Amino acid sequence: MLSGYRPIHQLYDNYLSSGQHEYPDVESVAPGETAKVRVWFVTPKVYPGCLWTDREIDVMESPQRVIGKLTVTRIFNETLSGNADSYDPNWIKPDYLE
Repeated sequence: MLSGYRPIHQLYDNYLSSGQHEYPDVESVAPGETAKVRVWFVTPKVYPGCLWTDREIDVMESPQRVIGKLTVTRIFNETLSGNADSYDPNWIKPDYLE
């Protein structure tokens, strides 16, 4: 995988979101390798509070194909910042999307 890769991420049991990956320390990442990644999620205001440090997230190419896992080490967008104690694994559609 190269920087610019856009897989989907399992943020909730019933919600996947796309995000663009950047690999700042390496040119590419092969299956089975571990690397630092920065992820820019699409429409973060739709799923606020879904990330916290040490949260593990499935990285997928389709809803049926997990290709890796990422562990959150830092959150730059405060909209996404939450905690495990208040996290509900079932995403609820915000009223403003109705």
